[in-house]
Order: sequence, then C-alpha cells, then structure tokens
Amino acid sequence: MSRTRGRILELQKMFLRAILMCLVLFGLVAPALVQAVDLTISFTGTGTGRVEGSDVPGTGPFFIFNTQTISFNGLDPLPSITLTAIPTGLGADQSEFSGWNGCTSTTANLCTVILDAAKTVTVTFNLVPENQAPTVDAGLDQTIAFPDSVLLNGTVNDDGLPDPGTLTILWEKVSGPGDVNFINAASEDTTAKFSAPGVYMLRLTANDGGKSDQDDVEITVTVVDLEGVTQNWDKKLDSTNGDANGCNSDRFTCLFGDTVVRDNETGLVWERDPDTGVRTWIHAISHCARREVGGRKGFHLPMLEQLATLVDSSNSDPTLPTGHPFLNVQSAEYWSATTDAGDPADAWVVGFGSGSMDVNGKANGVIHAWCARGGQAYDGQDVQSVIEALPGS
Repeated sequence: MSRTRGRILELQKMFLRAILMCLVLFGLVAPALVQAVDLTISFTGTGTGRVEGSDVPGTGPFFIFNTQTISFNGLDPLPSITLTAIPTGLGADQSEFSGWNGCTSTTANLCTVILDAAKTVTVTFNLVPENQAPTVDAGLDQTIAFPDSVLLNGTVNDDGLPDPGTLTILWEKVSGPGDVNFINAASEDTTAKFSAPGVYMLRLTANDGGKSDQDDVEITVTVVDLEGVTQNWDKKLDSTNGDANGCNSDRFTCLFGDTVVRDNETGLVWERDPDTGVRTWIHAISHCARREVGGRKGFHLPMLEQLATLVDSSNSDPTLPTGHPFLNVQSAEYWSATTDAGDPADAWVVGFGSGSMDVNGKANGVIHAWCARGGQAYDGQDVQSVIEALPGS
C-alpha cells in the first residue's frame, strides 16, 4: 500500500515539474521558482513508528515508515512542513517516541521544517522498557547475644518502572520462637529486637506495584554462656595479679586468642584493642553491631553504667584499673548507648582522660566507640528516627 502511494506521489511530482517547465518556456514563471528541495527523514532507535507530513502545495499529506527522501518544488513564499512522529508496536514490541533532530522547531512529537534548502531530520523511536522486578538482598546471616538488637542491612534496587510506580519495602518475621520488633519495617536498613533466644528467619520484600522480589536472612539469637563466671558487682577484684600482658588476673580474663577481655566483676566482655577511629553516635552503634572480634559477633555499644565500670578514678590518662590488659585505649571521650533523658538529640559519654561523664550531640559529636558483648544492649530509643534526623539522611 505504502509503495503504491509513493509511486503515485512520484508521478504527481513529475507531472507538476513538466507543467512548471512549460510555464518557464512561455515566460509565465521565473526559473528560480522551480528548483526542487529535498527533505530526508531518517529513522533511528530500537523501536518502530511512522511519520506523517502535513499538506504542502504540490505534494499533499503523506506518511512513511522508514528512511526516505522527499522532493518539494520551490514556491514563493517559502513553505514549511509539519511532521508528526507516531510510535507503533504492541506488547513486547511497543515503542515510544524519543526525539527529533534537525528540525527548525519542535513541540512534543511535532517537527517543523522550513523548506528553504535541502534538509535532513532524524526521528528516534525506542522500545518501551519492560518493567523488571526489584532486586532484594536481605544481608548476611548474623549471630547476636540475647537481649541484643540486630542491625539489618538490606539492599533494594529498582528500575523505576512502571511509571508512575510506588516502591514499597517490608521486613517481616517468617519463623522463630518469639516476637520480633522492627524499629521501621518499611526501611531496608533497620533495627530488630527479639523477645526470646532462638533461630529467626526474617524476610525483606520489595514491590514496585507490578512485580516483587524477596530475600531471607537468618538471625541466631544466643544466650551468653556465663557458666563458671561469677558476677561480682559487690566486690573489687584485683587487676594487678595477671601476667605480663595484664591478662588472667582476678578481675580480667583474656579470651578468644587474647582478642577480648572478660571483666569478672560484671561478666561483660570487651574488645581488648578497641578501634581508634572516631564517629558519630549512630555510626558508633552501627560499628559495634557489625563488629566481629576473635571470630565472634554479638557486640554492641555499651550503656553508660556498663562503660563506667571500667573507670578507675585513682588513675588518669587513661582512667583504667592498674594492670589492665587493654590496648590503645585513648585518653578521650567514648560514646555510650544511653540517650540523655533531657534531650533525645544527645547521648552520654565517658571521658577516659579524667573519668568524667558528660553528654554530646548524636549528630555532631565525633568521638570514639568501645564495643562490649553481653548485658543490656540498648535503651530503646528509636534508632531509625535518629538516623532519619541526621543531616543528609
């Protein structure tokens, strides 16, 4: 059909040229007005479509589906032509208009060309992208000590389709012996707390309104084994009768290849060589939640009363018990997990230069973190709300 119509158009143009040449011979038309102007319409892209041309004197409207050159006879005044791009295809072959190039002016899918010289315009049609399901990664399996919280580090990626679309994220418990409390179940990164020890399967699901994906992560919540350990909160144990490294005194026992230290007064297990970097409060919580020392996880940022048990005010720089086995403890402030009751934007800190206790801004303070294992892990402040309140979050 299109080839037949094209042949008819060509014959019409030949007929018009013949008439115009006759008019020139008889002196009725100036020769400059019969020069032909070529317009080449080029198709590019992965998709398909057609171009419809507006009515031009001597040619009339037309439509084409692939690259073609159309000749127009010069007229005075110089005419213009409007081209309309219309995508075609269905289902997986559905196309969309992507743009014009070489036009005198454009509006949406319209291209206007002034026929004052040979011109080439390019129209681009591309296949409509197919919506792909979001990709979901619930993170690595973790083991923590009860009643610690766990920091869940999920990852969700989406292609932004369908358009418009709404991406929803949900954490939920699949199995486990107790209840799971998610601080924000609609965030890929969140904190979860468990009501009882055991093995839990948690699921992260993402749905873009058309397709969904999910991934599971296993969290093992263990009971800290304190068998044979006596917590001596009412006694002051000797820290000076250990070995040359300060290990294995009455108070301090080095474990896991001497990478951690158990305080026999409290039963708490501490990093022997805490990281010397500095970080904000929420990053300190994250740092300890991810920490693995001596092949063990389950560490947390300590509460104020836990961190304070290491202070010996009779010493300074640092204020640690005489004969202690710890390495690289700075004479500086260390974060606790305890929120200031008077201002939730602040948290308590312990200064191991003088043994002082003070508060510092969670978002702006940048100080040290010393991670512990066992005991109460957190004071229940909404970690997710703190993260969202931080600048740039």
